Amino acid sequence: MVFGLLCNREGCPIAVEVFEGNTSDTTTMALQIEKVRDRFGLSRIIWVGDRGMITQTRINQEFSTREDLDWITALTAAQIKLLADQEVIQLGLFDEQNLVEVESVDYPGERLIACRNPITAESRAQKREKLLHKTE
Repeated sequence: MVFGLLCNREGCPIAVEVFEGNTSDTTTMALQIEKVRDRFGLSRIIWVGDRGMITQTRINQEFSTREDLDWITALTAAQIKLLADQEVIQLGLFDEQNLVEVESVDYPGERLIACRNPITAESRAQKREKLLHKTE
């Protein structure tokens, strides 16, 4: 079973839909967007999903052409690395603040927000130290 949760702008749940466990995001998402828009009479929707639900292909083919639809999702590790390599994201900024807004020619018209997760950073630092210790 998969649950779809619809929240208002304050984050309060206003509707839930239950799908069969083998339901694919790719086959149901466009239908759900229209269903939500029509059911609640919405003129603008902000869709929040993970990298599996909101892919770059979906953004390019479906989302970016719609004036009534915005989205929030995460970049992949490869996309983040590319932005760092291109110096769009300066990793040193995260020493002073945990959020930064950046723009990239690779994502025209999109607002990218990068954040630092101190728990993940600590976990990765410990893992790195263990691996380095094993090489000694």
